[in-house]
Amino acid sequence: MELQEDYLDEEETSFWLDLQEKYLKPLPYDEKRLKKTADELKDLRNKITFVFFFANSLWLVAAFTLQTFERNLSIQIPIVDFNLEFTGRNIVIDPIALLFILGFALSVVIQFLAMLYHRVTTLVHYVAFLDTEPKEQKMKIEPKYQPGKKDDAVSNADSSYSSQLSSEFDDSDDDELYIRGSDGGTSV
Repeated sequence: MELQEDYLDEEETSFWLDLQEKYLKPLPYDEKRLKKTADELKDLRNKITFVFFFANSLWLVAAFTLQTFERNLSIQIPIVDFNLEFTGRNIVIDPIALLFILGFALSVVIQFLAMLYHRVTTLVHYVAFLDTEPKEQKMKIEPKYQPGKKDDAVSNADSSYSSQLSSEFDDSDDDELYIRGSDGGTSV
């Protein structure tokens, strides 16, 4: 699909310029407003901290209370054998542990669904913007390596380097013999 270039009419252009002026222009520096905002943020922080500690203290009181009366408040499920006959024993479930596991399982399910939603919307976004660049603006990138194709620049560089090496070490008029001794030194 090829993009088609178009221009905005004057009414729409003025709308967007007014919108930028009204909502996107930086706010003027106001010392009173900054101080008020800072005080409100400190107040919000203190309220949230109080609620957090209060909720934790309520949780501790509830946990100790339920553990104290565990025998009366516990959930008892009878155990049956393979013939579905009662065995006379019960499974005792602590309500705090059950609530914790249910809360944790719920948070994992919510996290999974949110991740799945994010992945789907990312895929939709990616697919929506495929092939939206005009063909003239796309960069033409040629792969540097193509199997089965000889690259002249690489092969020429290799051959010139190998010819230099052979000419440096090809001293046919050298009749001297170098022998490495047991002490690591070289004798002539």
